[in-house]
Amino acid sequence: MSKLHTVLQIVMGWEDYHLHLFTFGGRSYGVPDPDYPDELQPLDQTEFTLDQALGSLRSFNYNYDFGDDWHHSITVEKVLAADTEVRWPRCIAGRNACPPEDVGGAYGYADYLAAIADPSNENHKHMIEWRGEGFDPKAFDPIVVSQKLVAVEL
Repeated sequence: MSKLHTVLQIVMGWEDYHLHLFTFGGRSYGVPDPDYPDELQPLDQTEFTLDQALGSLRSFNYNYDFGDDWHHSITVEKVLAADTEVRWPRCIAGRNACPPEDVGGAYGYADYLAAIADPSNENHKHMIEWRGEGFDPKAFDPIVVSQKLVAVEL
């Protein structure tokens, strides 16, 4: 499942700065932290495949950055036989840019979008300096995402 985490990070445009957790039917998988008590430890994601964790389920949750608290519900719609002529995985569709890393969750993202869109906003200059100019919340290019996926050894 570490590979799935890598794929999700690439698709979302994040940099893997934060902890994450997969939840499949009440069982949690992630990166165990030696500073946490055993009863709070997730199962080690490196010891399980997606197929093992998913079992007969067709959906699961992915939580990234426990401070910003990005929750994703993922549903497996169809499983196809792999085409040996195609490098997998690849992105075939998508919509909108991902919120920037460390933007402050859903409310922080809304504030960020308001600030960058309005030069008179008191936070405009700070947000532009923080992330740079040119963030387009509607931008998404599946070809670019696929190129990034191909470039990573999975």
